[in-house]
Amino acid sequence: MKVHLDFETRSEMDVTKGGAFRYAMDPSTEILIACWCLEESGKRSEIRSWVQGDSDPRELIDAVASGATIVAHNAMFEYAIWNY
Repeated sequence: MKVHLDFETRSEMDVTKGGAFRYAMDPSTEILIACWCLEESGKRSEIRSWVQGDSDPRELIDAVASGATIVAHNAMFEYAIWNY
């Protein structure tokens, strides 16, 4: 299974000055929206989203926990945001 993932965030930290990991770890950094779709056997689900205030996106969390491959345009950024 693959998860195509994208985060949109905001922060007081300038990502171009601090880099993805410092940005992700900064206390002011917050996720505004996460969008993803699942892909199995070449078939993609519809795009799903999570915004601040929604309950945890169980489908996304479970897919990642089960070892799904994460596909992202700027993978290092998404990795840092996911982990911090």
